[in-house]
Amino acid sequence: MSWQPSTTKVLANEFCEVIGATTVAVFHFYASWNRYDVTQDQMLREIADAYKDQIFVGSIDTDDHENWEICKELRILNLPAIAIFVKGQHFETVIGLLSKESLNSKVQKWLTQ
Repeated sequence: MSWQPSTTKVLANEFCEVIGATTVAVFHFYASWNRYDVTQDQMLREIADAYKDQIFVGSIDTDDHENWEICKELRILNLPAIAIFVKGQHFETVIGLLSKESLNSKVQKWLTQ
């Protein structure tokens, strides 16, 4: 069995509903074969636990063809990638593995929007 992220898996047909249901939604775009995604997932799990009442953190499988349209819309061209939505609007997409410090700094920015 291949690696799967520890955060909530979000399917294509749930994506818009999740964005509308929370103030800050963070989506980790991953592939089970990408080892950098394992590291990104561990950091996002910590964020999800620390801010569980403020931020939704979910994962979207880029190998699932049903998610390709979302990837195209958000310009997910490399992994790992995260897309952030604040108050229902796309706020930013970050491509590449973030350090824990950078991720924590971004979380503070997202929460103050």
